[in-house]
Amino acid sequence: LKEAGMWELYQDVELPVIPVLHDMEYRGVLVDEAAAQAVLQDMDQAIEGAYARVYEEGLPTDVSVGSTDQLARALEKMGAPIKDRTESKGLLKTDEEHLLEAKAAGWMPTLVDAILYFKGMRKLRGYAQSYLDLRGPDGRLHPDFVQSGYGEETSDDSSQAPVTGRFSCRGPNLQNQPKNDPRYEAWVHRLRDCLIPTPGWSLISADVEQEEPRIMAFINKDRAMLADFLAGIPIYAPMGQIIYGRPISKSGDPSQWYNTKTFFLALCYGADYKKLHEIDPSIPL
Repeated sequence: LKEAGMWELYQDVELPVIPVLHDMEYRGVLVDEAAAQAVLQDMDQAIEGAYARVYEEGLPTDVSVGSTDQLARALEKMGAPIKDRTESKGLLKTDEEHLLEAKAAGWMPTLVDAILYFKGMRKLRGYAQSYLDLRGPDGRLHPDFVQSGYGEETSDDSSQAPVTGRFSCRGPNLQNQPKNDPRYEAWVHRLRDCLIPTPGWSLISADVEQEEPRIMAFINKDRAMLADFLAGIPIYAPMGQIIYGRPISKSGDPSQWYNTKTFFLALCYGADYKKLHEIDPSIPL
């Protein structure tokens, strides 16, 4: 470590964090059992409705939308404009990104929406189930925080897990809780309300707002972005006005704000203008 010039990082940052993580794991997070049971029951009913809608929108009834293989084969027969295939079986990729590409191309948009909503609801249901299944005898979740970045919900074997360089978490992954996706806004709030403070305590939220755009502006010395940050202007607002032709705000236009933010971050990572149409098909190419 000394030869690599990392001794100070190890001594002054990494070592002091160890007892903090120990206390976090030991204390855990309290689960509201009644709230989790209630949302799980309601989500099961909603998933039944989402399942039925998929077939109403045109998926053959002999195909299980819950089966990735069956869905891929069915969409290929139906002419879905998806070019990418899985390496293992050579089937069409039916993840959200590829389904949105098909929708952006004008292929059966209502069916794509129904499939994505069904998949999204099943994923959200997993959160509620994990709250109940992974509780300790004290009614709390005691996740495993991995300081080196190994083990991000991919494998319990660190040799098979990704190395991210940041904290990771598993059992459950409390760093990956549902966020304010407009499609599932009511469900997201209910799920997050299942994690509660100890009586007499409070949960607080602290965040470095627009962290990635700030880093990007600092690195590339973008004058417009730096000026907006110094002026206290939310960085997504100017792009949102360009995209939608009017001023938008996070509170007044949550859906448009979410779309703008998603596209802005995708742009930072190299996406082109076509990505915007995938995110919001109402915007012409």
